[in-house]
Amino acid sequence: MTVDGTPIEDVKVCTEGDQLRWRGMVPIHPLGGPEPVVILMHGDQLLAIPERCPHQGNSLLHAHVDEGGYIRCQHHGERFPLFGQGGLARTVTREHGAFYLQSQRPEPTDASLEEASLQELQQELSALRQANLAQQKKMHVTLEQMDGMLQEVERGKQSIEQQSLDLRQLKDLMGRINDALNDVLLVTGPRGHIRMANQQALKILGCTLDAVEGLTLDQLCQEQQIRDLKEKLAIPEGSVRPVLYEAIYRHADFEEEMCFVQRSVEAAVSPPFLVRGSILFSDQGKEEGLILLASDISNVKRREMLRRQRDTEQNLALVQGALDNLGQGVALFDKSRQLQLWNTLFTDLLALPTSLCRKGVAFDALLAWLWQRQGKTAQAGDHPWRKEAERWFAQGHWQGEVTLLDGRILALTIRPMPEGGFNLVLRDITSKRLQEEKIRKLSYAVEQSPTEIVITDTEGIIDYVNPTFCHHSGYSLEEAVGMKSSLVRSGKMSEAFYEDLWKTITSGQNWHGEVLNKTKDGRELWQLMAISPMRNEQGEITHYLAIKEDITGIKKAEQRLAHMATHDSLTGLPNRSYFNERLIMVLNECREQQQRASLLFFDLDHFKDVNDTLGHDVGDKLLQAVSHRVSDCLREGDLVARFGGDEFAIIQRNLSARQDAGHLAERVQHALTQPFREDGALIHSGCSIGIAMIPEDGDHPDIILKNADMAMYRSKAARDGQYRYFDQSISDEVQQRRALEYDLRQALEQHQFSLVFQPKFTLLTGQVSGLEALIRWYHPDKGFISPATFIPLAEQTGLILPIGRWVLEQCCEQLQLWKKAGFVLPQVSINISAVQLKQEPLTPLLKELLDRYELSADLIELEITETALLENLQQGKAQLLALRAEGLSIALDDFGVGYSSLSYLTALPIDKVKIDKSFIDDVAVENEHAAVCQAIIQLCHNLGKQVVAEGVEVPEQSQLLKKWGCPEVQGYLYAKPEQRAAVEARLKRVGAL
Repeated sequence: MTVDGTPIEDVKVCTEGDQLRWRGMVPIHPLGGPEPVVILMHGDQLLAIPERCPHQGNSLLHAHVDEGGYIRCQHHGERFPLFGQGGLARTVTREHGAFYLQSQRPEPTDASLEEASLQELQQELSALRQANLAQQKKMHVTLEQMDGMLQEVERGKQSIEQQSLDLRQLKDLMGRINDALNDVLLVTGPRGHIRMANQQALKILGCTLDAVEGLTLDQLCQEQQIRDLKEKLAIPEGSVRPVLYEAIYRHADFEEEMCFVQRSVEAAVSPPFLVRGSILFSDQGKEEGLILLASDISNVKRREMLRRQRDTEQNLALVQGALDNLGQGVALFDKSRQLQLWNTLFTDLLALPTSLCRKGVAFDALLAWLWQRQGKTAQAGDHPWRKEAERWFAQGHWQGEVTLLDGRILALTIRPMPEGGFNLVLRDITSKRLQEEKIRKLSYAVEQSPTEIVITDTEGIIDYVNPTFCHHSGYSLEEAVGMKSSLVRSGKMSEAFYEDLWKTITSGQNWHGEVLNKTKDGRELWQLMAISPMRNEQGEITHYLAIKEDITGIKKAEQRLAHMATHDSLTGLPNRSYFNERLIMVLNECREQQQRASLLFFDLDHFKDVNDTLGHDVGDKLLQAVSHRVSDCLREGDLVARFGGDEFAIIQRNLSARQDAGHLAERVQHALTQPFREDGALIHSGCSIGIAMIPEDGDHPDIILKNADMAMYRSKAARDGQYRYFDQSISDEVQQRRALEYDLRQALEQHQFSLVFQPKFTLLTGQVSGLEALIRWYHPDKGFISPATFIPLAEQTGLILPIGRWVLEQCCEQLQLWKKAGFVLPQVSINISAVQLKQEPLTPLLKELLDRYELSADLIELEITETALLENLQQGKAQLLALRAEGLSIALDDFGVGYSSLSYLTALPIDKVKIDKSFIDDVAVENEHAAVCQAIIQLCHNLGKQVVAEGVEVPEQSQLLKKWGCPEVQGYLYAKPEQRAAVEARLKRVGAL
């Protein structure tokens, strides 16, 4: 074996396990023809074998070689010898990294030959034995298989021949189809050069295939179109592909309208074509070229142009139809002032003759006709309408009215159009003018009305006012008409008020309410106003009618009543309710502006002796004199109030030092120690004063008042005529308050509370009309603790919420027990705290309790104080509305003590009013209290509210209340609060079973 041999080309390394194998190509194989081979190591020899096995042609690149010199095909398991007769291997030599194939086969080693022969002999013996056992059967199967294989070969041959024929026919058919296409079909190579064109393409280009073959697509199109396309698609200058090819390559949905340049005629251009195409790729994904398809769209463009013409005509017809359906006469004129388009109503309104109802008629001719229709004439050559027309055009926009001979009134409007020309709009406003005339006639009919009558248009512009309006407001008819109705606004009503008013009337509803207006000279007056929309025959709102009545006197009376509610009727000083409001304001000022203030609380020494010895009249005069002297001691901005009896309180603001409060106390004490002379009697009095500093001694009105009150009692206990500041010694009492708070929490947990019930009576019959549930606390060590002591504490600490829920549940449970016992159930009144009203969702709580105890809602009446409502009016109102919706009754407790505005009785869902005991106490001796009680009772009757007088203790009070028509009373004169057993006994006595 020599080094010389056939070189193996394109050798590449292929690793197989831990051995190296190579794959190469033998250009001229010893057995003939180029063939791929696999080079492998066997022992210390390099061998080359065919890459494909001789049995089924599977790859032997990764086949296993055993020690016996056989290679096994990994696909079908057949073994082939490497050496000897039929061996696959050829010897390979390697020199300087190159491989050479030798002609002679390698000789196996003796050991391998001997082993191979032994294995081969064993295999042959095994095969002979198997063949002998199944020889007959295999012979038969083999013959059948051979026959089937021969048939299959024959069929395969026929199929191949048929496929070849079909392929030729398909190729011929595709050629005919391409030539039969009406579209241009061009095929290029991967660089954009044309390889094939159908007959339609050659016809359009006017040349043969040889003339275009090798050209690019860009060369077949107009240069300008190619440049435009390149700029449109931002194709870079350095692109290797032609522009059209690059455009299709980048955009799969490419479509563009283009024209081809005919090759036979210089500069001849084809009709427009819609060009699109797609890139050709091989099975391996290699780019092979482009197919371009172009469709002649000249007919399509002609049809599109015809369609647009039809659309234009149709749109004109639609515009004409729309104009004819307008409720106005409309005519359109071009820049030359010639008529171009008009509707039927335009000709009807002007009664145009046929000669003027045509396109191109001059505007001047129509204007002359309009002049004639108004009954106006002109001499020959004199055309006064020309000046008027020129004035219209000079203004650019004009509108006016003309009255025709037949009595019709037309409104004319001329408007320029954006692209030149103008339009003329005519509206028949005869009915509108007649309607306005009717309104004027109606205004004459109401001129003598004692109430103000104002008519405005829908924008609030005044069309008419009657003389009463002029008399009250001070504005004449000429001054009012044409002005906005806000002319008489006082500026003191909120914008939300007027927004609600306009929202109501613009929705077609009537509005009525009270409004504060002002006259021309600035005088304010309250008016009760009602506004109603006025409609035309079509139901459209055209005007608003306002009727106003002066209620200034009534409002002043309300204010006087409100003043009585916030001021002491005897001294004219603010009462406790008003004082509390001002105290809250002062607390906020001190907190926000870092200021100091003081509260002085005092009462008169020996005042009871004055009443007992000299009588209440003298005592009242003394209180009036005291109020005057104390007021004289105050600075501007300070406030003194009477809390009731001989108790007074002073708020002193803007203090620079703590001693300022003491100085004021000294001035007050000095003023009150001077003798008073009343009804010939010389009265010597004095006062005990307690001082609480704000904010040092508390940040809540109740705390400040309580601290000042405690300091006053310290002063009174000292009996030295000196004032006292609230100090640390008094704070010990605060500790007691905390202890009381602790006891209060324990009382709730340990069930120390109980309920008593105070009956209410019908005054005429004396029958029980209801019960008021009152809570009682019996402390195991301290005994009875008054609600006046622990209820304010409960409200301050929030314990009022669980206590209030306990009261509600106990009342419902008791009513259920009485119901099961057969009693006719009375209505039970339950007091609701301001804290409950603000923080407790009462509606779901009561609904749940009523459902649980199977009670109707009308058995429960909730009593709310004015103070509770004032703390959060809107939230309280919402709560009460929700409770009323569930069927519960609402009573306003302690009426007259707080800020009793009559608007509360109308705006809030109140069923019953309870006149406070403080008014009842003095009805027999004080005319003012009696007047207030009578007014409240009469007011409740007029408003449909029930009324109860509480705190009735003497027969004189009862007799007066009966005289004034008060239907229901409550007080010690009739019954004190009673335990449940006593209530049940009372119900049995009156037959409530």
